[in-house]
Amino acid sequence: MNYYVLATHAVTAEGEWVTPDSVQQVDFDSLRCMYCKLKIGVQIDPLTGTRIFVHLPEHINDVTQLKHVDFTSSKKYQSKPCQKPYRL
Repeated sequence: MNYYVLATHAVTAEGEWVTPDSVQQVDFDSLRCMYCKLKIGVQIDPLTGTRIFVHLPEHINDVTQLKHVDFTSSKKYQSKPCQKPYRL
């Protein structure tokens, strides 16, 4: 099963920090993730026009770098481990 790995912000080739709302169309090809340095693509919803950043691994070996990013959509489906209560 494929999961999208989202990003909340990215860095342009000039080093400018951008969000999906503030990115210019000229910078769409030069976006990189701050954490894993992979290429970022801009996905635009055709109905609402909202933009989101999605990681675009170019090679199968680049997928291992995605473990440094905490924005994977598959993590929200994983159950959290039970924590033992503190005892005094």
